[in-house]
Amino acid sequence: MSQANARAETAALTKLALWPLDAVVGLLVWAAALVLFQLITLNKFSTLPPGAGFLVPAEFYREIQMSVRLGWQDAVLFLALVLIALYLLWRQLKAGSIGRLLVLALSTERRACVLLALSSLLCVRYYFARGQMPWGGDAGEHIAYCLVASRSFAMGEWPIWTNSFAGGSPYLQFYGFLFFYCVGLVDQIMGDIHTSLKVVMGSAHVLSGLALYGLARLQRLERPAALLAALAYVLCVWHVQQVLFMGRFPLALFYALLPLPFLFFERSRLRYRQLPSILCGGLSLAGLAFTHPGYASWATFFYGIYAAVRSGVWKGRRHLQWALNALAIAVLGLILGAYLTLPMYLEREFTGLWDGISLASVPDPGWHALVSLVEFSHQALGITHR
Repeated sequence: MSQANARAETAALTKLALWPLDAVVGLLVWAAALVLFQLITLNKFSTLPPGAGFLVPAEFYREIQMSVRLGWQDAVLFLALVLIALYLLWRQLKAGSIGRLLVLALSTERRACVLLALSSLLCVRYYFARGQMPWGGDAGEHIAYCLVASRSFAMGEWPIWTNSFAGGSPYLQFYGFLFFYCVGLVDQIMGDIHTSLKVVMGSAHVLSGLALYGLARLQRLERPAALLAALAYVLCVWHVQQVLFMGRFPLALFYALLPLPFLFFERSRLRYRQLPSILCGGLSLAGLAFTHPGYASWATFFYGIYAAVRSGVWKGRRHLQWALNALAIAVLGLILGAYLTLPMYLEREFTGLWDGISLASVPDPGWHALVSLVEFSHQALGITHR
């Protein structure tokens, strides 16, 4: 028994020795420094006017000098981030430490998923910054409806919207109810609407990367390529731009659901997973409609193109079965999603949007209009040119 324990201990030490400790420790310290930089240094930038934009770098620098109180701790954190990054680069060039770490981390599916989840969580750490969520763009309406859903659940009621109310479902006929329900339910545990928003949106952003990784793996991409695709999806500028800068909070959930119909179609091509995959694929398509019906229509359209190309009906009977699976997912998604989309269609005359929106007749702004708009926004936000 003692010999068996000794052999097990030796094997464990051998496996531990394979991991490049310089890269592991360096990355852990660098990640901790990034989190501290987010919580300590970047938090001081909250004194800047919310929603303000600075097109001239010199103006932005002057505003920081006048409004942001930076101290020696911030300089130490910034210097630490730079030095650790240079150290990791030096270790990679000298000993290939980062490369060896990635090889070991991607050696199994479980390790790859853990690496992706931790990396994505670090990438979206801004969701968990101190204070409230931003109020710019459409954020105010979304925060209000999340609060309505939360209070309805707290009183034992189920919040229901109609397209006749406030111009849409729940407003402007652009958004469904699923995101507000998720935040409202989470808020029963958190007790603070902004914390609940951070949890739902941050988790959805991380899960979006994992969903895309699963899709890439089902498409027979190697783990490094699938990891790169997933991180690109998480770090996509438009992903963050729409959700946070434009204040379209429900799209955090939409981006998490978007890869799922494609993923479950790929899984349905496996004979022993056909029925569960079809059911989950239909539910995910309906979930897209319940989150944003407009974007869901485009997602369904491109899903159809993707499924037709991947099925290759013209190649034989086996491919015909894949096409039938794709069709079953689409039909199920349309039927379930009709809970929202059909009333939206029938009640469109009450929303003021039934004729559609066209900006073709609106003239392009000239330089005078743009300069006036920038000057007006600065005055509204209290920004003065010194």
